[in-house]
Amino acid sequence: ATSDQVCMYCRATSSGQMVYTAFGPSAPHRSTLVTNDFFFHSGCRPNSWLRLPGFDVQRVLADWLHLIDLSLIPETSASALIELTSDDSVWQGESRDERLRMAFVQFTAECKRHRVRNRGQIFTVKQMYPLGKGNFPTLVQKHFNGAEATVLAKWLKGVTLAIAAAHPENEHAALRASVFVNLVAMRSCVSR
Repeated sequence: ATSDQVCMYCRATSSGQMVYTAFGPSAPHRSTLVTNDFFFHSGCRPNSWLRLPGFDVQRVLADWLHLIDLSLIPETSASALIELTSDDSVWQGESRDERLRMAFVQFTAECKRHRVRNRGQIFTVKQMYPLGKGNFPTLVQKHFNGAEATVLAKWLKGVTLAIAAAHPENEHAALRASVFVNLVAMRSCVSR
């Protein structure tokens, strides 16, 4: 689900000699900082960001793991799951928590299909509103790692595209699907 290379600024990896957790001044990956040219041609797949005049890899101030996988995907996924479980049109169940549990079962099956260990907790309303209702829903980082978040986005892309296709008159459904289409595209453009 994710690549072994974990940093867009250097050649740090998730294991081996260049492991990202070796972070001292003499860490091996510190000598592998990438150039703008390397980033454009080998560091990521072609995407619209690279076409912006003046774009430089050093202008990107956050790594993709934390920006996309552990922030945007959990936030948007929680909102989508709350919307999609407002009734039983997507997942069956007498309560929202039951429908969230059914969604979690599907998500877990998708993790297994991608050979990603799911260490998350069953989706519940209480879990998605850790600061109480009236705040935005969220799936906090302690519930997901990067690989799980990537699977979550891909899974919700499929779910939301199916709903949008079944309801072409529903602009909100199309917009919700486009969020996940683009999150998956953003993630895949930097994965090798």
